[in-house]
Amino acid sequence: MQKRHALYIFSLGIVFALAFQFFFNHFFSKNDAPTSLLDHIDPQKSEEENQRILSVLDSSSRSVFYNLCSSCKESTTTSSPLTSQSAAEIKSRLPILDKTTPFSLSYNGQVHWFINFYLRRKAKAMEVTMGLSDLYFPIFEEMLDKYDLPLELKYLAVVESGLDPSIKSKAGALGLWQFMYTTAKAYGLEINSYVDQRSDPYASTEAACKYFKELYALYGNWELVLAAYNCGPGNVNKALKKANFSKNYWQLWPYLPKETRGYVPAFIAVNYLMNYADQIGLKSVMPASVFFEHDTVHIQKRTKIAVVAKKLNLSFDLLKQLNPAYQIDIIPQTKESQVLSLPSKHIGDFIRHEKEIYRKSKAPWYSSVPAQHKDSLLKNTL
Repeated sequence: MQKRHALYIFSLGIVFALAFQFFFNHFFSKNDAPTSLLDHIDPQKSEEENQRILSVLDSSSRSVFYNLCSSCKESTTTSSPLTSQSAAEIKSRLPILDKTTPFSLSYNGQVHWFINFYLRRKAKAMEVTMGLSDLYFPIFEEMLDKYDLPLELKYLAVVESGLDPSIKSKAGALGLWQFMYTTAKAYGLEINSYVDQRSDPYASTEAACKYFKELYALYGNWELVLAAYNCGPGNVNKALKKANFSKNYWQLWPYLPKETRGYVPAFIAVNYLMNYADQIGLKSVMPASVFFEHDTVHIQKRTKIAVVAKKLNLSFDLLKQLNPAYQIDIIPQTKESQVLSLPSKHIGDFIRHEKEIYRKSKAPWYSSVPAQHKDSLLKNTL
């Protein structure tokens, strides 16, 4: 009788141990990537499926910051494809990053493929993006810290937009964080004929942080937050159901939309490349302007950016790049003051000439002028 009772207790203990292990792995452990499906890579198919993600970095090299800066063009960049990273190198480095983040930066064939594709085919674009990070990452980090979010989310903007605030996808997503119109309005971004805050680095980053917070409250898993940010909670919920509600992202991976499957591997790859740039051989190309060299002023009246540029002897294109949210180069007069970003050394000049700038910005309402012609007309009406 005692032996039977002891056997019963022993069996019950095993059941509880297995149940605890399942519960812990299901809800709390970081995601280990299954190797079978994820390590079977067809390079041509992977490139076709991830074309949108892979082409995003190309936009960074067209940034006006580099067209305005002769020293940027003279900067040393990678002249030939860098050596591919071996599995051993990646496997030895990723765990170090993984220990410092709530994200699961795990290794598999998909991650390996993205790292080496970026190195072989997008090295120069990655170096330009690294330079732009000096302009945008301080903005991201300040806002992420304000909302108690992981700072590694800043790398998501590289995957989303290549740090180009004016990039627009075929589906209509716009800006550094690639907001669709309805999502942007839901999170308080202003969109009208004059202003589209999806392109505003400050406003769009705050909206993205609010969205991240809500998604994490919904899923409690950062990889699922990334997936939901890309394809929407509805698609993630469908994948969860097919994966028996596993919180392991890689178990959901086969059930996600094709265009989303490369999203987290690309995010991990960007984390890896930007943190190990020196060891890999990537060299940051500095833009004409960085975060600590510009500041903002509040605009009280209707103002033409072209008038500001001429009065302060600044490049019109530089001002446009610093203020991408203004769609037709006019800052409208609204109940709440609008914000204009300027190189820091010109803030005093603007304050001294503010009234004159407002006066010269007065012009007829060009309601009959097609939008595509307003830009050149406004620049000539000074």
